[in-house]
Amino acid sequence: MCLGSLKNELLLSKLVVNFFFRKFWRDGNLFIDGWGFISVKKIKLVRDKYLEIYNKDDYIEANDEEFFNVLLEKLDEEILEFKSDKNPEELVDILETIYALAGFINVSKDELEKIRKEKADRLGAFNKRLIWIK
Repeated sequence: MCLGSLKNELLLSKLVVNFFFRKFWRDGNLFIDGWGFISVKKIKLVRDKYLEIYNKDDYIEANDEEFFNVLLEKLDEEILEFKSDKNPEELVDILETIYALAGFINVSKDELEKIRKEKADRLGAFNKRLIWIK
């Protein structure tokens, strides 16, 4: 049996197993539904109330690994958006994403703020606008 054939059999096995346990299987942006239809979709973390606003069939709940990865992608996305338009709402989105990442590693908002203050006391903040030229 060649490696490509083995890989296809493993993929098919994974698809069958996941069909029974999840609505659909995904690998990155590749979605395979329970009937074997393949589509490429954009994956985007959205706020909880989107379920009330838009069609509920368009959402899935991420597992831990997926959630952590989309949080990191969301942080990149929000930083790029803030760089582009300097909108304070983008800063709020960055902050919300950071809080979610902190929660993922079991650090509360209060603990995060305590760590921030301790580091600022120890090393300072960015108030003096110092740039280190190496």
